[in-house]
Order: sequence, then structure tokens, then C-alpha cells
Amino acid sequence: MEKISTAQKNIYKEQEYNNFLKEMRQMRRNQKKELTSEKKTYTEQVDRIKSNFNKSAEKLSNDLQKKLLTLRKSHESVLNNEKKRLDKETELVKLTHQEKMAELKEANFKKMEQERIKHEKSLDLAKLKFEREMAKLNA
Repeated sequence: MEKISTAQKNIYKEQEYNNFLKEMRQMRRNQKKELTSEKKTYTEQVDRIKSNFNKSAEKLSNDLQKKLLTLRKSHESVLNNEKKRLDKETELVKLTHQEKMAELKEANFKKMEQERIKHEKSLDLAKLKFEREMAKLNA
């Protein structure tokens, strides 16, 4: 009887071992399915996050480009206004310079004319004096 029970024990052990292997394969399949499912879920989440990030980054980039263009236009306008103002100021300074130069020329001309008249008077006076002295000597 002991032989039967040893044989039965061996069969029972073998059945238990086969059941264990079957359960292990089933668990591995289930784990693999579960991991695949989780991987797919998290991959989709990561893709969605990347997509949202890329969209927000692109939107931010576009907004910054618009602001940059607005600033450039604004600065270009200010620069053009300042150039115009500089041109006006330069023209005003040139006109002022020309007026001062004209005044100085006129003043110098008047002064030279006065000196010429003074010189002529001195020459006339010296000539008259010379003629008087010559008349005294000749008389």
C-alpha cells in the first residue's frame, strides 16, 4: 500500500507542480497585459503633456514675436520722430549761425568803413596841413 501512496504522492506533486506552473504562466500573462496597459496609458499621458507643452511654448513664442514686432514699430516711430527733430534742430542751428555770420560781416564792414573814413579824414587833414606849411614856405 505504501507503493500506491508514494505513486499517488508523486502524481499529486506533479499535478501540483503543473498547476503551479500554469498559475505562474497565467500570472505572467496577466502582469504583461497589465504592464502593457499601464505603459500605454502613461505613454498617452506623456504624449498629451508634451503636446500641451509644445502648444503653450509655441503660443508663448508667437506672443513674444508679436510684442517684439510692436516694440520695433514703436521704437522705429520714436527713432524717426527723433531724426526729424534732430534735422529741425540742425537746420535751426545752421540758420542761427548764418545770421550771426551775416551780423558779424555787417559789423566788420561798418567798422572797416569807419576806419577808412577816419583814415581818409586823417589823410585829408595831413594834406591840408602839408599844403599850409608849403604855402607858408613859398610865401
